[in-house]
Amino acid sequence: MTTNPSSGLASKPGGSSDSEHPEAGAPWWRYGVVWMVWGGPAIVVVASFITLGFALMIPDPVVTQDQVSVSRTAAHQARNHAATGTAPAPKPTGR
Repeated sequence: MTTNPSSGLASKPGGSSDSEHPEAGAPWWRYGVVWMVWGGPAIVVVASFITLGFALMIPDPVVTQDQVSVSRTAAHQARNHAATGTAPAPKPTGR
C-alpha cells in the first residue's frame, strides 16, 4: 500500500482507497442527508408549536347568532343569483 500525498489516505496498488466513501467514519452531523431526514420534520414540529402559541394567545371572537344569520343571507343571495342568473328582488323600504 502507498500513501496518497494529497489526501493522506492509504491506497491500494489498483488506485482504490481502503475506505469506500470520503466521508466514511465522520460524525453523524457531517452527513447532509441526516439534516434532510431529521431537519424537515423538526421544522414542522417547531412550526406547530408556534401555531399553537398563536392560537392560545389570540383566540377567535365568539360569533353571535345574529351575525351568522346576516352572513348566511348574503351567501344565500349570491348562491341563488349564481344559480338562476337573476338579481334578487329589492327589499321593501316600508314607506
